[in-house]
Amino acid sequence: MQPFDPRQNPYAPPTAPMAHEPPRVSGLALPGQNVALYNANQVALATFCGTVLAGAILMTLNERRVGRASAGWALLGGGVVVAGLLFGLAFLLPENVPSLPISIGPIVAMRFFAQKRQGMFVSEHLMLGGKKGSGWAAFGIGMACLVVIVVVVVAIAMVYAVATGEV
Repeated sequence: MQPFDPRQNPYAPPTAPMAHEPPRVSGLALPGQNVALYNANQVALATFCGTVLAGAILMTLNERRVGRASAGWALLGGGVVVAGLLFGLAFLLPENVPSLPISIGPIVAMRFFAQKRQGMFVSEHLMLGGKKGSGWAAFGIGMACLVVIVVVVVAIAMVYAVATGEV
């Protein structure tokens, strides 16, 4: 037993190294504690602000941070395709069709997909002391995607108007 040292905090956790690494539930090599991962709620927030594309960007960042860059690129490509399909669907539907399911559906679907695909390793990362991504960053990514999408939609509408002679 060591003598009491008044300069030492008696409530500090032991400094002895751990005998073994904590068990990995996800089986992935998680990033360091100072690397932030986004949870499913933040993916839903980004999707709410900037369509499926913004949610896919957050999920891509998570995939890249755990070393699955190719899966991240596939998610991003899927997000672009799904966002395009949703805009096409919204453009083609008659005006009397309610728009709420088309608006809320992708948010719920992206949150569910993020939880199923990444929930385990994100919660494990947080449980082991890792950082959670900023909600403001998720909001900012969503708003940036919204700006890009509005610019693209306005450009397409202008080209369409000029091409059909409606201007």
